[in-house]
Amino acid sequence: MSTFQTAPFRRDFDAAQDPRTAANALKLQPGVHVQVWDAILDSLSGLSIVQGDLLYGTSANALTRLAKDTNATRYLSNTGTSNNPAWAQVNLANGVTGTAALANLQGHPTTTTDNVAVRFDGTAGFTQTSALVIADTTGAISRSGNGGIPVQGTNTNDSAASGDIGEFIESEILSGSAVSVTSGVAKDITSISLTAGDWDVWGTVTTSPAGGTTSSLIVGWISTTSATLPTNPNKGAEFGSSVSVPAGGAMTAPVGMRRLLLSTTTTTYLSCFISFAVSTMSAYGYIGARRRR
Repeated sequence: MSTFQTAPFRRDFDAAQDPRTAANALKLQPGVHVQVWDAILDSLSGLSIVQGDLLYGTSANALTRLAKDTNATRYLSNTGTSNNPAWAQVNLANGVTGTAALANLQGHPTTTTDNVAVRFDGTAGFTQTSALVIADTTGAISRSGNGGIPVQGTNTNDSAASGDIGEFIESEILSGSAVSVTSGVAKDITSISLTAGDWDVWGTVTTSPAGGTTSSLIVGWISTTSATLPTNPNKGAEFGSSVSVPAGGAMTAPVGMRRLLLSTTTTTYLSCFISFAVSTMSAYGYIGARRRR
């Protein structure tokens, strides 16, 4: 029986000055008895890994760690430097794809009515089927099952905003600012500017003669043409009368109402035509307009 001689082995191992010599002394063959040197494993040797860390490659055969994010509901994305992994929140603008099934939405409404609108339940935060139906091509709003749609008006003493149904425009000239009138010549008393839309316009004309002035004809009207007698009946917004007013006597007359359908911003005038004699004449009045639609 042979005997294992430990002395030469011990002497050779103790004399080794580097890993290679020691390996030779131990008769270790890389790849057979021990792990061959590996760049990836070497990169791991310098890392300090803690709970929750993730490893990822920074280049060929090189690893580093991504520390955990202590914030709740963070997800792994490629938004780090050079598209490296990073913790992030889901970006609904560009981080998701596909279409969520209606059945997967919390509180989703269910209906078989085409074009029906939905609304939110302010208590539970869910969506509910609404009675409103919105047309595909025109955007017209109707009520499911008909019955009309009630429109609530304002609850205080305010005015409709510009462009809204109910918008109101007016101009009033008081007696102290009455405009001078020449007998037999059309004259603008005041005007308003109306934006495009469907308007109802009306007004009132009042004469203001000097003490000795007599009047024989008074005409008042509303028009989009300045100081020009209209063609009677002027869509209902014209008053005219041959009168015999005592000297110095004033007269007030409503000129009626008319509809104006405007495609662009338009100046609209309250005008008058007065025949008088002896002395001077002035006129003042009021014009108002409300947007129908």
